[in-house]
Amino acid sequence: MKIKNAIILAAGRGSRMKELTNDIPKCMLKIKNQTIIQRTIEVLKYRNINNIIVITGYKSDILKKHLEEIDKNIKILCNPIWNVSNSITSMTLASNFLKDTIVIDSDIYINNCKCIKASVQCSGYSAVKDNRPNEWQLLTDKYNNIVATTKEGSYKSGLPIIDISYWLEKDAALITNKLKIISQRIDANEANRFWDEIPLFDLLYEMKLKRYDINEDDAMEFDTPEEFEKVRKIVCSAD
Repeated sequence: MKIKNAIILAAGRGSRMKELTNDIPKCMLKIKNQTIIQRTIEVLKYRNINNIIVITGYKSDILKKHLEEIDKNIKILCNPIWNVSNSITSMTLASNFLKDTIVIDSDIYINNCKCIKASVQCSGYSAVKDNRPNEWQLLTDKYNNIVATTKEGSYKSGLPIIDISYWLEKDAALITNKLKIISQRIDANEANRFWDEIPLFDLLYEMKLKRYDINEDDAMEFDTPEEFEKVRKIVCSAD
């Protein structure tokens, strides 16, 4: 099934980036004179995924202006409670766009365009082929179907998740219905959940999810200035 839409989650503060995000959202940091989110949008369009939705929050006005300069057709939704909630509230806003969609966190630098799939046969998550400890890990069967998830990085044969996921109609409907139920009774505990907990824990056994393995340098997430500098060096050293 062709992936037609993209949801980019860009509401968070990125507080571990310290002074680097005092004035701009994390996704507006630059590598090779291009912001992270500009690179993401460029790659999505290269893969013919042109219907793009961005969920903003922290420094929303600054990010909105930047996105409009990139492409005025990008749909922008603002999460008004970004500072007291986690990604589950952002996905609630975007749930109507989830069918045939890639969902990606805005703090991922896509180094290899081909790691973004233009079509998939099953919904699923990307995972990185390395051995980083203390990460969410996905365990699969011999057919690469996801059979379990851990938050502790304790599976010997599991691979760490990176927040690039693909959603086809049936699974998107299950997630959307769950999000609607949660939004009607959301409390502090629910608001602080990651949205990925819904498919990977709440609904895992109602879905058939694949793990799509990518190389470590294909797509790189960063949470600290040190990790950002590591990503920058990898990207720039390829020239």
